Parts: sequence; C-alpha cells; structure tokens
Amino acid sequence: MKSPVLISACLLGIKSRYDGTHALRKDIIKKYSDKILIPVCPEQLGGLPTPRPRAEICGISNPPLPPFPDKIIRGQVSKGGMGESFSYPG
Repeated sequence: MKSPVLISACLLGIKSRYDGTHALRKDIIKKYSDKILIPVCPEQLGGLPTPRPRAEICGISNPPLPPFPDKIIRGQVSKGGMGESFSYPG
C-alpha cells in the first residue's frame, strides 16, 4: 500500500497560488511517484481566496532582533483587508 504525502497544491499543477497560477514541479511528482500525493494549500485552508493579494513575511530572524517599523506584516492586511497586523513589541 502506498503511503500518503501532503504536498503544496501549486506544486502539483493546481492553480492555487496567490495570482491564480501554479508552480508545477514534475521532478517532485516523479520523486514521490511511489506515494499517494495529497494536495494542500495552507492559504486556502486558512480561508484566503485565489487569486488573492500578494503577501510578504517580514522580520523573521534570530535574536537579537533588528529594529522593525511598527507594522512588520504587510500584504493581506494592507492590500486585501484580511489577516492581522502585528507590531514589534520592543
């Protein structure tokens, strides 16, 4: 029996990326051809639509943290009114 493997839906050719496209990776499909590939889109599971405004993750680093502007998460908040805005606590 084949083992299941979760894989990003866009890598399997499903148009689930923010801009409504895919990022098909035939090499990944070939590599896991002995598995059951289960497509997953975390953004869609979180309730975001496709297409959706582009999002950017900012401020990911190891301590000590550099100074950040007040809003360190941009994208869904500023462009789509979705998600949350976080402020650097320091």
